[in-house]
Amino acid sequence: MFGSRHGVECVMRFFGNDHVLFGTDAPFDTKAGSHFIPATISDVEELVADEAGRVMVFEGNVRRILRLTLSDGGRSGTQDENSG
Repeated sequence: MFGSRHGVECVMRFFGNDHVLFGTDAPFDTKAGSHFIPATISDVEELVADEAGRVMVFEGNVRRILRLTLSDGGRSGTQDENSG
């Protein structure tokens, strides 16, 4: 999808906000990621109408999948239980 507004639009329409994660394998472009990453972020921000949907794409879905909470400093609850 990198830098392709049409690609981002197709993904968002087909899968929906609750099934899309934003991620990168940067640096990927000839400008060390400074072109495709901001372009794709901008595409998501323009295509996802509501703030809640954007939060899902940029962080909420990965937090749900990995069972992360804001209060645990980025660590899953199971990590502490299994480390001691």
